[in-house]
Amino acid sequence: MKQLSKLIIVIICATFALTACKSNINPKEYLKEVLQKSSSMKTYNVDGEISLDLKANKKGSQLTLVSDILKDAKLTYHGTFQEDPMKMEVTLNVQIGGDLEISLDLPTVITEDKMWIKIPKTPYEIFPKEVTGKFVEFDLADLAAESGSEIAPKTDMKMQEFALELVSILFSDLEEKEYFASVDAKDVDLPKGVEADEIVKISLDNAKLRSAAKVIVEKSAPKILDLIEKDYMSEFELSKSDLKDMRTELEGTSEKDIDKEFDKFDDQVDIKLFDVIIAADKNKFITHQEINSSFSIDVEGEKATIGIKADMNYTNINKDVEFKIDTSKSITLEEFNEIMDSQGQNFDQELEGL
Repeated sequence: MKQLSKLIIVIICATFALTACKSNINPKEYLKEVLQKSSSMKTYNVDGEISLDLKANKKGSQLTLVSDILKDAKLTYHGTFQEDPMKMEVTLNVQIGGDLEISLDLPTVITEDKMWIKIPKTPYEIFPKEVTGKFVEFDLADLAAESGSEIAPKTDMKMQEFALELVSILFSDLEEKEYFASVDAKDVDLPKGVEADEIVKISLDNAKLRSAAKVIVEKSAPKILDLIEKDYMSEFELSKSDLKDMRTELEGTSEKDIDKEFDKFDDQVDIKLFDVIIAADKNKFITHQEINSSFSIDVEGEKATIGIKADMNYTNINKDVEFKIDTSKSITLEEFNEIMDSQGQNFDQELEGL
């Protein structure tokens, strides 16, 4: 049940995070075209933000402790991508309020075979000064060999192909009117410079989540398992035996079983808001995506409300882009490990003091 449940969750999340439609044509066909077009973007700039609002109401509880630490937590990012030769750079800024008051910048550069991550200056001086402010160079082939997987960019391309096929299956099964609505541009606060020819909102609540799960189990999941068995076994690290077990479990799952699980879910989670808004330009490239969500949880007497907002904007699509991060001050992973080993005692003491 564990593997099957994970698959269903992935399917639902992927569906509602990768959807769009057009008011004057078949939304399912438009969605496929938008996703197909957007997957072929050669260059672009990207920026966005993810913010978390967590409030717990039980003093001294673990949730309260976490909410205090993550008070006003926010992640912002901006970057640049080009397909050929493959290069991507992104700078993440992590901000945590509350008692910690942390703000970190994490510049990263990725090419076909290398990755560079800049070691930030952190509170409590976690990293020795010999590495702070320098980029650490990673060989992606070596990392892939150690983990027994493919190089990340190649894996990402394969998963992008899977996402397109996944949406195609789901949109043949899910009811259009139940999940999608066209939105007027004046009702959406689009960032300056973002083009939008068509905007769509996808809404989800407890009832729709239950309904989607039933459709997936009954209709979509068998097709998706066939797809995985045919082309994506290694990406999901599944064996023939794993798939056989998942099929057996799927065949033994009734509508009553789903209702029973979601009755438990409804007792613990109340989705107050879950909207996905997606905008595409006249060329049918996705230019803006945002998620607005709010839900309450009640687990073993611990109650909390959680709000998550996220947005991502694409500009300069298929235009000339400029890369700005300089990785010339870099050290190898081996050099980094040697420095950390030489500072091992002090480093351990710093960690213990956190």
